Amino acid sequence: MSFFNETLINSVVFHKNLYATQKGKPFVPTVVSEIKTFIGINVYMGITVKPNYRDYWSTEPDLGESYVSQLMPVKWFSFLLSHLHLNKNVLVPDRNSPNHDKLYKLRPFLEHMQAMFLDCYKPHQKQAIDESMSGRDFDRMSGRKEAHFVYGQFLLIVSSLQHLEVDQANYSCGTVNPRRKYLPKLKEEKQLQGGEFDYRVSDDGVAVYRWKDNRAIKIISSCHDPAEVSIVNRKVKDGTLKAINFPIVVKDYNANMNFVDNFDRLKGTTLQTGKAINGG
Repeated sequence: MSFFNETLINSVVFHKNLYATQKGKPFVPTVVSEIKTFIGINVYMGITVKPNYRDYWSTEPDLGESYVSQLMPVKWFSFLLSHLHLNKNVLVPDRNSPNHDKLYKLRPFLEHMQAMFLDCYKPHQKQAIDESMSGRDFDRMSGRKEAHFVYGQFLLIVSSLQHLEVDQANYSCGTVNPRRKYLPKLKEEKQLQGGEFDYRVSDDGVAVYRWKDNRAIKIISSCHDPAEVSIVNRKVKDGTLKAINFPIVVKDYNANMNFVDNFDRLKGTTLQTGKAINGG
């Protein structure tokens, strides 16, 4: 419960009761212990997934979960689910206001979680991040003094990588969309043979590569020397193995992005399974 501390729980209790009061219907005020139970049930539902949340209270032996149904009546769980609030509705900035915030209703929670992540997470030296984890937002990265190496799919311009390196001691490496702005011109894929690569290095030490294996990939890095090259064997049409150049930047990227790639695969499988269960 490091993330869901008393400060957050009390805030949820206050805003839920405030919202229920504003609805103008009789209700029993929520207390801290109920919100903790409500959160716990939601965590459990994320581990033991069923087609519908009401199935946890089902009397059918293959659906019902006595562990959940004994904690809270389904009607009260549904009430909390429909009245859960994290901010004051009456203070929502007008859509045309310069202070308009699309995430206003979630803002206190997001700010709380941002602070908790920075406080609780003790990172290793090498981190793997992509959009499925970061929401395409690198602003939440910790500014710790020790050097960190970030691997991921970059959606930022080159100068942003230099900002990470200089201001936050985060050295970055990842694939980049070749159509992104401000990238240097490199040899086209058709100009490269298998194992060949082209690169450019900025004055600030950020290198952009195009390397061709079965197809060309574009990688950007602020923590590799383009002169560092290894060798990898590739099978050719006649079944023999051919040794081709393998930039160290690609080797490091593959080694550190393995778990994220596997996470994306599992996430895709889960989404497809969920669609099937719900008739999608």
